[in-house]
Amino acid sequence: MDEVLTKTFAFIKFPKPTTKKRKTMLDYAKNKRVAPLKRKRKHLPSISALKRKADNLFSLYIRSRDSGRCVLCKKTKDIQCGHLIKRGKMSTRFDEINCNALCSSCNYKDNFEPQHYVLWFLKEYGAKMYEDLVERSKGIRQMKRCDYEEIISRYMVKSTP
Repeated sequence: MDEVLTKTFAFIKFPKPTTKKRKTMLDYAKNKRVAPLKRKRKHLPSISALKRKADNLFSLYIRSRDSGRCVLCKKTKDIQCGHLIKRGKMSTRFDEINCNALCSSCNYKDNFEPQHYVLWFLKEYGAKMYEDLVERSKGIRQMKRCDYEEIISRYMVKSTP
């Protein structure tokens, strides 16, 4: 069988390896313009990270402002930052009047039965303030990096004793 293979491929001549000059970095630099060295850019946090940090600081401020006590039932356990107009409305998300300290059960109930919280708000702040808050929530606001950074710096100062 080896004889058959040798006879079959005897006419094929494989080329000899050539010794080519390897290209160096100087050769590439002659043909192409070399880009200048780039300075390292300062790493910026993502907008979602800034949003999360702003939410955390704002929540800490609201809970400390209300003395860590639910405004509806006066419990001091599992306190959260409850929003009268929900957080999806960016125009009132970081509004101090819109937010109050609520325990987890009152905050959960507020999602399905908001009238209890609305009645408390009307008694505490009045109908005029409620109408103004609802009117402000109808506005469209797109938060940018500088907005989140400003909120973070404001509530960093306010939440520190």
